[in-house]
Amino acid sequence: MNTRENANRLLGLFKSLGNPPFFLYRTCHYLNQFVPRGLASYIYKRNKKEYECEGVADYLIETYDGSGQAVHPDIVYYGNKYWLAVTPYPYGMEEYENPCIYQGDDLNNLIVPQVPIAVQHRHTQGIHLSDPCFAINKGVLYCYYRESERKGNLEEQTIWGIQYSESSQKWGDPILLLDSVDDMILSPAMLFDEKGELKVYYVSSLNGKYSLVSTGAGGGVNQLTEHRIIGAPEEYFLWHIGITKVKDIQTNKTESNELAGLFLFKSNQTGGGMKLYETRNDGIVSEWYIVREVEMPQEIKDIVSFPYKSCYIPKLNGSILLSFRDKKSRNRMIILNSK
Repeated sequence: MNTRENANRLLGLFKSLGNPPFFLYRTCHYLNQFVPRGLASYIYKRNKKEYECEGVADYLIETYDGSGQAVHPDIVYYGNKYWLAVTPYPYGMEEYENPCIYQGDDLNNLIVPQVPIAVQHRHTQGIHLSDPCFAINKGVLYCYYRESERKGNLEEQTIWGIQYSESSQKWGDPILLLDSVDDMILSPAMLFDEKGELKVYYVSSLNGKYSLVSTGAGGGVNQLTEHRIIGAPEEYFLWHIGITKVKDIQTNKTESNELAGLFLFKSNQTGGGMKLYETRNDGIVSEWYIVREVEMPQEIKDIVSFPYKSCYIPKLNGSILLSFRDKKSRNRMIILNSK
């Protein structure tokens, strides 16, 4: 590690002294150590009391690490149950990013998983398993996630897929779907078409820009289709996506090939923040249009530092599970009515 990186770490620690829980997490982060679960749970209880004082109705779930801080949600309705995938991300510490799957009859009564469905091979900086997403094909549930690992000057990105077995009620072994050392393969979103063929959407970093691309399951980063986003905000670039079928987020069962997306754009300007937009694709293969910016209640605007990858909630007429980081560097989630 060079002198500049060490100086940045020391500066970061100094800045976090006014936020003791963040300071503790950051110290363990730099030492590549786990925060003891008892301490993490204590900090979580302390944080919950602060959330209540803010008057914000957080969507709270227990996490395997004890922090209760999770992001990158995706939800499907499968087997007459809700399934929620998230990754713990306490205070933005990537070492805890292991995909976890919850299930239950409704979102207020989910079974808490004892262990993640996939775990990093080392608890250290430079590795994370993020952006989990679901897909259903011919009655079978799949979950996909992105692995990122820094190796010297290179960063290897991989998408893995795992299949759920209803008979054994277990997830299978991960299968490699896509990998690259040139492209970030950020925020994958997976959908099966009417023929049962898997289509992979993600945010590409090739050619010095961030753009929405897609490829087939048998394709690769050299076989990409680039998508156009009509009405994308100027001086912002695409950062996270969540894509689903419109019919899957409505209470009726209208057949439609229209796709709905939640696209997160990041400002090119330092400290410029992010904007989350609802988008649609109405059948034109590689063309999306902005429907509206996701509006947040004032009590959320008062505390949010920036939003994260979010998702639609099936059967709730377009309601959104929003993940975000607050001004105390805590990662949280709330349910928003998008109308």
